[in-house]
Amino acid sequence: MSLPTLTTHRTTTPTSLTTAHHLLASSIAQQRQLAAYTLITHPLSLSLYMLLLATLYACLPHLAVFFTTGAGVTMALLVGVRVAVAGYIEEAERVGRDRAGWVGGAVSGGGSGGEDGVDVEMEQVVVVAEWDDRVVGVVVVGVDTRERKGVVRAWTVALRMRGLGVGREVLREAVKVVREKCGEKGGEGGAGVRVVFDERHANSLRVLPAMFNDVFERQDRKARRVLESVQAELDKEMASERKEKSSR
Repeated sequence: MSLPTLTTHRTTTPTSLTTAHHLLASSIAQQRQLAAYTLITHPLSLSLYMLLLATLYACLPHLAVFFTTGAGVTMALLVGVRVAVAGYIEEAERVGRDRAGWVGGAVSGGGSGGEDGVDVEMEQVVVVAEWDDRVVGVVVVGVDTRERKGVVRAWTVALRMRGLGVGREVLREAVKVVREKCGEKGGEGGAGVRVVFDERHANSLRVLPAMFNDVFERQDRKARRVLESVQAELDKEMASERKEKSSR
C-alpha cells in the first residue's frame, strides 16, 4: 500500500472551494486561542496578576478566604480574556458567510489598481494542496494582469499539517499560477511578475493592543520571507531554463 502524496493545483470545483473556504475561516478562529495565550502569558499580564494576588493576600485575614477569593478573581479574569479575543470568532463567522468574496471568481483591487489610481477587478484564483484527497492547504490570490502582479489575500494550512512544508508548496504553486496568467496576457512568460501579500489579508485582524500582537507580526514577517524565497527560487529556475535554451 503506497502512501498518499501531496499535490498542489488551482481548483474551481464547488466541493474543493467549500472545503478551502471552511479551512480559511477556521484559521481565523484559531487565532483566538493564540491571542488568549499571548495575553495571559505576557509579562505585563503576569506582573499585574501577581500584584493582585499579593494585594489580596495582604488584605484578607484567613488563608481559606484568600484561596476562595483568588479563585473567583482568576475565573473572572479568564472570562475577561475570552471576551477580549472574541473578535476573532466574529471575524471567522463574517468570512464564513462571505463565500463569494473569498473563493469567488473576482475581487476589487482595493486601491492597488492601475496607473490611473482607479480600483480594478482582479481575477481571484484559489490554489489548494491536497493530501489523501483532502484539502489541507489553501492560497487565495488576486491576479492583476494589467499591472502584472498577484496579491495574496489568504494563505493557510490545516492545523495537523503545519510544519511539514505544505504551506510553502501551495504558495509556490500559487505564484506559478499568477506568473502563467500574467505571462499569457503580456506575452513575456512570467518575467517581471511579482506577488505580494495583501495588507488586509484574511488573518490580518488584530483585536488586542499592539504590545500583545508580536506573535502575529512575526508570523506575517515569516510569511513574507517565505513568499520572497519562493519567488527567488522560481526566478532562478526560470533563468536556468533560459540559459539552457540559449545554449542549444
